Amino acid sequence: IFVGSYPLECQPELPTLTERWTNHLFDQIWSVREDAARALGMALQAYPSLQPIILELLRENIGCARKQPPQTRAEMLRSHNDANAHTNSQLYSCGSLAPKLR
Repeated sequence: IFVGSYPLECQPELPTLTERWTNHLFDQIWSVREDAARALGMALQAYPSLQPIILELLRENIGCARKQPPQTRAEMLRSHNDANAHTNSQLYSCGSLAPKLR
């Protein structure tokens, strides 16, 4: 939203922002991936010149989705709520790459 509202102010940082958003598309946390995709979509509206970069990214990576096993919403929620799946595993602090101290 910020980039769409302030495109001139964000222009100098566009290469850095684009790199970060594209890197976040591959984050282990689904909400980070989702937000990065939305940010890239909004950036594309503000900066149509990004279209070749985003199209190339899609061409290179859209097939990765096929490598993931299919999962319904019910299956996803069941896995999120499965205590055994999350017991004795490394904890991370709210999206941080640093392990959480117990």
